[in-house]
This record gives sequence, C-alpha cells and structure tokens, in this order.
Amino acid sequence: MSFKIINKKDSILKKTKKLTEVLYKKNTSRYILGINDLTDELLVYFEKNQLDIEGIIDDFTTEKIYKGYPIVKMLDIPNKNSFIISCVVDGKVVQICDKLVNSGFKNFITYFHLRLFDPTLKQIHHCENNIYDIQNNMQKYYWLYSILQDYKSKETLENIIDFRYNFNIDSLRNFKYDLSHQYFEDFVKLDSYEVFVDCGGWLGDTTLKFIEKCPFYERVYFFEPIKEYFEKARKNLSFYDNIFFFNKGTYSMDQNLKFTKNNSSSCISNFGEETVEVVKLDNVINHKISYIKMDVEGAEYNSLIGAERLIETYKPKLAICVYHNQEDFWRVPELILHYNPDYKVFLRHYTQGLLETVMYFV
Repeated sequence: MSFKIINKKDSILKKTKKLTEVLYKKNTSRYILGINDLTDELLVYFEKNQLDIEGIIDDFTTEKIYKGYPIVKMLDIPNKNSFIISCVVDGKVVQICDKLVNSGFKNFITYFHLRLFDPTLKQIHHCENNIYDIQNNMQKYYWLYSILQDYKSKETLENIIDFRYNFNIDSLRNFKYDLSHQYFEDFVKLDSYEVFVDCGGWLGDTTLKFIEKCPFYERVYFFEPIKEYFEKARKNLSFYDNIFFFNKGTYSMDQNLKFTKNNSSSCISNFGEETVEVVKLDNVINHKISYIKMDVEGAEYNSLIGAERLIETYKPKLAICVYHNQEDFWRVPELILHYNPDYKVFLRHYTQGLLETVMYFV
C-alpha cells in the first residue's frame, strides 16, 4: 500500500465556482445552515456583498430568531432551488450534506468550499495551517505513514490528509461519527491497577469510561483548567476513590496563561478572557503511571514536553489528540519516539468532520 498526497483543490474549486454562480444571482433565496461563529462570519460577508438571506436553518433549536433573522427547519423551506451554505464543520459534515440531498436541495456548499473560493473569509478553527504545513512537510507525512502499525491507521491518515489538504468532503465518508471506542481501542490493553492521567478532563466523561473499563484501577490524575467544568467533573466523579483532582491545565512549564472559554473546546489564547494555571506533569506526578490521555485543545505538544521524564521512565500508553494543530500529526510522533523509540503508533478518527483524530502510542 502506497501513500501520495495529491492536490485536488483546483477540481474542487472548479465545482465550487459553478455552484456559487447561483449564490450571487440577484433573485436567489439564500440560507445559512447551522449556528456558530461561522454563521456570524457569513452574515457579515453577505452584508458586505449586499446579498440578502431568507433565514437560518437549525432543526434542533427552539429559538425563532437569530440576530434578526428567522430560524427555520430544513423541511419548511418552500423553494428547493434555494442556495444553502452549511456551517457544520466539526463532526457531522457528510450527514448534513446527505440530508440536504435527500430533502431535494441541489444548490448547496459547505463553508469549507466557500472559504476555498473566497480566502477573505475567516479560516475555520483547526484549519489555520493545514495547507501550508502539508505542502511544506510532505516527507514527514510519508514518514508517519511508514511507521503506522496497521492498515486502518494508514487508511485513516490518507483520508484525513485528503480532507485537511483539499477539503475533499468525500474522504470523510470513510468514517462514522462514533465516539464509543475513543481512547479505548482494542490495541490499548488495560490491566488491573492502571494509573490513568486525564489531561483535559472536561466533565469527567473519559475518566468515567476508564473506570468502567478498568474498575480495579490504582489511581487517576485528573486535570481540567476551567473552574466551572472542573467542579462539575468533581461532582460526577465523587463516588470514586483515588482520584487526584487538579484545577489546572497542562503545559511545558508551570505558569499562568490566558484561556478562551468555549464549551468543551476551551483553549490557550493571547486574547482569552480567563487566566488559568498550567503545570508541567513532570513537576506534579511522582508516581508510576500507565496511561496518559491528552485532549488539551492545541497544548498537546507542549504538554508532552512537560511529561518527558514520565514518558521516558514509565513508557505509559498514550492517546494524544492531533487535530488541533496540523503540524502535530508529525511533530508529536517525532517527539514521543525521541523519548522512547519502542512505541508502536496507531491513528484513528471518530467523526465525519474536523474533530477527534487521536494518535496512540502503545
């Protein structure tokens, strides 16, 4: 099996240009599908380009108005020739496109493709560096492909790179939205008396799943920097013993950093509205550990730098999210294999969108 990164953007852009001819026609009925920060970006974009919209499509909210625009259900749109731009990018991109087709709509594109057509639009979070990094580090991606341990890992990398480099939505059809095995794949062998380190614990969901899988664990180290989520997690986990709670994030050194709070994807940001304490794992944990999970919204690489002693000494199993920063696909395995070259590397993706690509080291 061979792997070659192919530039398909020209052909995808050609199809997008043909579709957008309808978008800019004077009498077109236009809708935005989904409500998030990209919705706000499109509202500004439409106003700047003097394009009216009929409303916002959201089949799940009970709200009727968003920023002065009516919220409608997809099935309630009378004109099947309407032009729809989907702002769904995180987890169910394919599902939404298929739903539009099955509902009779032909004139629609995703925000991915509109942004490819018009780069003045705001870039999607987690896509800021995709094209540049892949274009300039192809040999590193070929190296990564060569060290992946199984066919599914290699296939995952092929499809994810096709999506993240070309914004080829069809490559996402090879995945399902299924989080049931995330962090607990069959090749992640759990023994009795595991010591689990949950970095980016949020509400405690992963720790709860770990306890279910490994009821005879020895202890858990739980890290969550946002006070609100930390308190909810501590309540959710209050029935279990030997959990050491830290209302802190993880990083390469102990310090205070600005954080932007955004539901489950709060992250370090120079423009953040909150200040949180982050710590170096090597300075906090003085005990043998067996499994580290990291979903720390872009701070994974720095957090791994802060866990060098732990990884070199104990060779714990690792599950590291790599979708936040494009370069993490290759620089994370480079770093981990520098610490310990005996790791075997696996890759899995758990959505039909940008989120939840996890690299495992076992």
